[in-house]
Amino acid sequence: MEALEPGSPIHGRYAEIHHTLRDHCRRRLERLPLPPGLSAEMLAVTIIGAGIGIHQQWLLAPERVDPEQALAALRTLVAGAVRSAGE
Repeated sequence: MEALEPGSPIHGRYAEIHHTLRDHCRRRLERLPLPPGLSAEMLAVTIIGAGIGIHQQWLLAPERVDPEQALAALRTLVAGAVRSAGE
């Protein structure tokens, strides 16, 4: 993918989009009780990475990947982690 190449004219914009997504996600997560040893920053990296991965899988095999169901599963996993941390 061209956007991943450091010399690409779109590399900087692509990196900025990812930074913005992680930052927005991290700020929301900082308001929640998280499990010990799990920082909002690392959880944001994981969530955004999973979301991007789901999207790429759907682009490659739309007949096999339902992005809505996959994102719902991701939300369920994160909600479970937050809920157990708050108990």
